Amino acid sequence: MPPEGMFKIWCDFNSQGISQEVDDNCFYSFDRISFKNLNPVDGMQIFIWDYSDEDEVIGCVAIIEKYMQSTTGWRARPIDSTWFRGAKEILSL
Repeated sequence: MPPEGMFKIWCDFNSQGISQEVDDNCFYSFDRISFKNLNPVDGMQIFIWDYSDEDEVIGCVAIIEKYMQSTTGWRARPIDSTWFRGAKEILSL
């Protein structure tokens, strides 16, 4: 379950690990408009999610970080112990 009040951002879970760094379990493709509206800062935690099927979502808390010394390049590093699967209604909480 996403922590109360935490920002929830759609994320394409097929975009994992594209930097080819050895320890890269990060996701790179997410809703950039909603993300930008958060005024993100390095180290901020958000809840990232994707559809599991039409009624269910899967997601986790992730730490956002800049990568490649870029001012516009962001990735979301999942916190493994926070994975959640449930009804899509959790997105409106």
